[in-house]
Amino acid sequence: MKLTDFITNKDFIECVETYPFAIRNLLTEAKSHHLTRKKSNQTVDYHTDMELTTLENVGEVLTSNVMAPMTHWRMHHDHETYKWISDKACSLASEITKKMADTKFKTIECWGVRYRGGEWTKRHSHWPHTFAFGYYIKVPETPAPLIFPTANAEVNPTAGDLVLFPGHIQHEVKPVSGERIMISGNLMCQVNI
Repeated sequence: MKLTDFITNKDFIECVETYPFAIRNLLTEAKSHHLTRKKSNQTVDYHTDMELTTLENVGEVLTSNVMAPMTHWRMHHDHETYKWISDKACSLASEITKKMADTKFKTIECWGVRYRGGEWTKRHSHWPHTFAFGYYIKVPETPAPLIFPTANAEVNPTAGDLVLFPGHIQHEVKPVSGERIMISGNLMCQVNI
């Protein structure tokens, strides 16, 4: 069968390619920055503020792929530490794609999630976003991997891990045992010409 036959028949072709992917642990760096919280006038490190801000802002289970309480989608506009972690994700995306193009990235959405016993996330992708990320604030003792079924890979994050992956790659989280608190986000590429 020729490629033109696939295109004419509107089928798909299977490609085996490698894509930029990164994991960086930012716990030490997040704990080295501090701020004074508006509500309590308490000074805390960024990692602690991200946890407290997430817990203060999670609500109902929203209509999404996540079967756990979430914050709203634009937390990086309202909270200094959410902006900080989304900026770190943008920098990491630029770093791992610099061999392909001179690019900068912008955070489109950024939200927090609190998983507790039995909560999970359906298999999905973040297409059309260029990259998606997760920053792990608190992880349960029993591993709750981030699974990439179509890439035959999984990640068992630790506290402070920033995981960055292409937005079109499918992923899921099996039911969590214990508590997992994290921040997720979507990035879009801005090519410099």
